Amino acid sequence: MQRQAVGLMRSELRISERRACGLMEMHRATCRYRRRRSEDPRVRERLRELAATRRRFGYRRLQVLLRREGFRVNHKRVYRLYREERLGLRRKRGRKRAPAAAARVPLQLPVRPDEIWTMDFTQDAFATGRCFRTLNLMDGFTRDTVLNPEFVMLSIGFIGLEALLFITAVDAYKKYVERGTTIVGGDEVANAAKA
Repeated sequence: MQRQAVGLMRSELRISERRACGLMEMHRATCRYRRRRSEDPRVRERLRELAATRRRFGYRRLQVLLRREGFRVNHKRVYRLYREERLGLRRKRGRKRAPAAAARVPLQLPVRPDEIWTMDFTQDAFATGRCFRTLNLMDGFTRDTVLNPEFVMLSIGFIGLEALLFITAVDAYKKYVERGTTIVGGDEVANAAKA
């Protein structure tokens, strides 16, 4: 803007460059400056291609690739082109949580025995520090355990398939799961049953 004003003063008012720059409070070197940057469209195009094939690369890694291909570019120029082409990496956003005001559906309460069963893992540790887990099955209405205490599964880190085999072995699967009763919890066991 100032440079245009100085040019206008020199052409219309016929005053010197020194005087026009003084009136605009501008250095003469700034007025005379002409950028020497050559806009090579090949650099811009190749940067776009590299960013499309290497999606996880930022501008610094793309600059290294450009230099390896023979382009004479520094990181500042690559950054400018990178921003102009909008090639920036999109940051991952956290998963969206349901708003607190959303209406929650209350869990259905059982009205008779053998209607809803809960299944869960409990984890604890021995005095030596070694962890163990137990699988617990419980009737939601009577709060009784399905199995006798001697049949509670105790394991050092079992997974859903092993728990499913255990439930099948003690006949709990036939008594409760196949009969169509709802089982709450035990996602690992449910996933293993589907497989």
